[in-house]
Amino acid sequence: MRSTILGLVLYSLVGVLLWTVTANEESKDFVVVDNDIGEKLEEVVVHAEPVPSTIQRNNSPIVRTDTPIEHVDIDVFCLAKNIFHEAGIEPEEGKYAVAQVTLNRVDNPKYPNNICEVVMDPYQFSWTNDRSKRWTHPKGPNWEESKRIAEKVIHQGYRYQGLENVSYYHADYVQPKWALAMDVRGQVGRHIFYERRAY
Repeated sequence: MRSTILGLVLYSLVGVLLWTVTANEESKDFVVVDNDIGEKLEEVVVHAEPVPSTIQRNNSPIVRTDTPIEHVDIDVFCLAKNIFHEAGIEPEEGKYAVAQVTLNRVDNPKYPNNICEVVMDPYQFSWTNDRSKRWTHPKGPNWEESKRIAEKVIHQGYRYQGLENVSYYHADYVQPKWALAMDVRGQVGRHIFYERRAY
C-alpha cells in the first residue's frame, strides 16, 4: 500500500516537473494557438513606433521637447539662480513652472530677450532686489536640483505644458493688486500662475 502511494506521489511530481519545463519552453518561443493572432502581434511589435517624448507620463505636465534654446553659458547660472530663489523649496514641478515663466518672458517683447537680463530685470523677481544675492553661488541639494533643472530646460527643451502663455505668478499667501487684471492658469506648489487677460 505504501509503495503504491509513494509511486503515485512520485508520478505526480514528475508530471508537475514536466509541465513546468514545457510551459517555460513555450513561453520562450511565445507560442500562440491562433496563427493569425500571432502574426498580428508580431507585426505590432516589429512596427511599433517609439513613444514621443512629449507624451505625458504619470500625468506629469513636464515634457521633453529636445529643442535647446539659444543661450550663453551664464544663462544656465541665471536660470538656476531664479529657480533656486523663487522655488528652491518647491516640488520639482514648481521649479519647472518658474523656469517656464522665465522663458516666456524672454519670448515676450515687453521683457529683455535673454535669460540673465530677464532674471535681473529690476523689481520683477524679488530676490534680485538684494544685489548681494545676484552673483553668489549657493550650495546644497536645493541648489544642485535647481542647476539640474536649468540645464534640462535649456539644453534638452524641458517645458511645463499648460503654462506656455504665463508670465506672472505669486505665492499663495499674498494677494497683489496686479493679479486682479490677470486670468489664473493654475497653482503649482505654493505659486499661483497668471496670464494677462485679453480685452
